[in-house]
Amino acid sequence: MLFLGQRLLVINCGEMREKLAPFFYNQLNYVNASKFIIVLGVNHKGLKDATTHTMDLKFGDSENRAAYEGNIHMVLFSDNLSDERLESYSSQQTYITTGVATVVADSLDIDTCMIGGFNAKGLGEYLIQEGLMHDYETPFITITFGKSTKISGEKLKSELKDFAKEI
Repeated sequence: MLFLGQRLLVINCGEMREKLAPFFYNQLNYVNASKFIIVLGVNHKGLKDATTHTMDLKFGDSENRAAYEGNIHMVLFSDNLSDERLESYSSQQTYITTGVATVVADSLDIDTCMIGGFNAKGLGEYLIQEGLMHDYETPFITITFGKSTKISGEKLKSELKDFAKEI
């Protein structure tokens, strides 16, 4: 296991999309998306290894590593956090990735829809069984790209003036 804490599984239309549909309750945005991405994050089983690997890549054996490593270990690995809290930390990292992807897609006029409502346990077990995911990973969130399924009315989107207030 040598990765930086997140991976993407891009699910194209076809047989695999059909097999995975029940895990997403056959939601229209899932079924109709041009591209569907499952964002995998490292879970509590692999967070320490992924963090160490990231530090190896970023700092090597440099002097700067000690301060960074000390802070990370103090916050994440000092036995102050439960496995559930470590999972929450990892999931938040995947939400950041998904948020950035949504903003970039919007700038390219590509519709997106983040889907958090899915059978994560069943999906994770299936992906492990198929060799697509490791037991130290968890499917935290998903995102669709492409044509949106407009169930009713216009696409819901806040105007910038309603979303952000400059003071």
